[in-house]
Amino acid sequence: MAVATIVLGSACDAPLEVDCPAVVRPSLQLDIRDASTGRPAWFGARVAAFTAGQAVPFKDVTARADSLDQILLTTEFYAPGLFDVIVEKTGYDLWTALNVRVESSGPPCPVTRTVILTARLQAE
Repeated sequence: MAVATIVLGSACDAPLEVDCPAVVRPSLQLDIRDASTGRPAWFGARVAAFTAGQAVPFKDVTARADSLDQILLTTEFYAPGLFDVIVEKTGYDLWTALNVRVESSGPPCPVTRTVILTARLQAE
């Protein structure tokens, strides 16, 4: 594991060194479900996320090892901010989550706090 060192100091003390683990967490993860059955509805869904007008791609699909019951789509973006997320799937109403706030922990070692969203798609 890589470690970054941050040097902290004050006017009256010698600098303090803090070792920060190189932890990288995605901004968003998304679980897509049929609202009436609760079953996964990710197959065939089109997903888009935006922050500050910039598209944020989803890269990974992770599933529990024993089933495909929970699939999480994960963004390639690893920073805090405000996000808009859109899920579109044939036969379902458009699902949106606007102004989703992703924060990071404070200094000295800020780490993005992943937000997990569940899109419950309503049939048309």
